[in-house]
Amino acid sequence: MGFENGEFLEVEFSIWRSVDNELLSTTDEAKAKEAGIYESEARYGASLVVLGSGDMLPNVEKELKAMKEGDVKRFTLKPEEAFGNRNEDLIRVMPLSEFKKHDLNPHPGMQINLDGVRAVVKSVNSGRVVVDANPPEAGNSITYEIKIVKSITTDEGKIGSILKTHRISYNKVSMSKDSAELEIGHNAVNNPNYYARLSGTVSDILKYINSVSNVRVIEEYKRDEPRKGENAGQGHSHAAPA
Repeated sequence: MGFENGEFLEVEFSIWRSVDNELLSTTDEAKAKEAGIYESEARYGASLVVLGSGDMLPNVEKELKAMKEGDVKRFTLKPEEAFGNRNEDLIRVMPLSEFKKHDLNPHPGMQINLDGVRAVVKSVNSGRVVVDANPPEAGNSITYEIKIVKSITTDEGKIGSILKTHRISYNKVSMSKDSAELEIGHNAVNNPNYYARLSGTVSDILKYINSVSNVRVIEEYKRDEPRKGENAGQGHSHAAPA
């Protein structure tokens, strides 16, 4: 029996451009370092996929739905099954002055927002800028290797995976009828991106877990303990009375 839309899976994957076997993306930190695509800010290890959410390409989700927990599968998608064939109509020549109006200095490889679509500057010559709004891997066959690490079936487990995806450490998740209660730890609250991450977390919980209609967040704050040799007043000076 396979998986269906709405189910939560934790998966490990690697993705290659088939024509030259270049690694494009992976959840394996060692592979990323070996291929020279390691990013220090990226989160490696099993990644959450909610089937039907658009996290993966439709044809990748089709393969996932036919697999079982623990399965490993390698397959190749043709261009039309992956990111589509290249569309020459998505390549435009724009005047350099249009960029200058917005204080932009275009250069090859620069990513821009073109009518709500991500585009890449391909060249800048003689006052003209060539931009390409095709997906970067359009026209290429793509090879996937995917392992389903586990299927998450409990609401607490699903919420925990969403918290981990948004990089929020937590002390406890508990359920009461249609309400979820999240106890967020001191370290997470002190992160400068905490509130943006929390907003995304709550939004995903309410969007993907139908049994939850209310989310309550309990935040823990602690006073930093002074380091050894310091005292509470250290670092503050007070004028003595005349």
